[in-house]
Amino acid sequence: MSTKTLPAPPVARPERTAPALVAAAAAAPVVLEAWTDGTAALTVRVQHGALHTTLVRVEGEVDLAGATQLERVLLPLVQHGAVVLEAAGITLLDSHGLRVLLAADRVSRVHGGSFRIAALSPALRQVLDVTLISERLEFFDRLDDALKA
Repeated sequence: MSTKTLPAPPVARPERTAPALVAAAAAAPVVLEAWTDGTAALTVRVQHGALHTTLVRVEGEVDLAGATQLERVLLPLVQHGAVVLEAAGITLLDSHGLRVLLAADRVSRVHGGSFRIAALSPALRQVLDVTLISERLEFFDRLDDALKA
């Protein structure tokens, strides 16, 4: 008679809180990925910077799936100080992504923090200007300027 060992049940991965993300990012960037359609991905890198500023680098498409992933990372972070979102790598920003940017700004103001966006492509900047979102959010052409503000 042979005995088979059953595989161990999968371990549930707890949600990471903003302080945990910031602490982990102090040692090395935290990389999260959200697959949208099997071919395109959104990559979000979180790095703790000087003066209690958290840098969030976003690359890829911020559509429905990407916006959901970005929101899960960004909203807890803006509750704990200054956050700069580097947007140079964003290739698509739809209405779901715009909603996340506005929510991040609103939450940061409620908690006494700041939310700044740096290095937008001209095409994305035009989208934000046409939708009048640029009047609400704080933009910087260069990442260094956003980090120093």
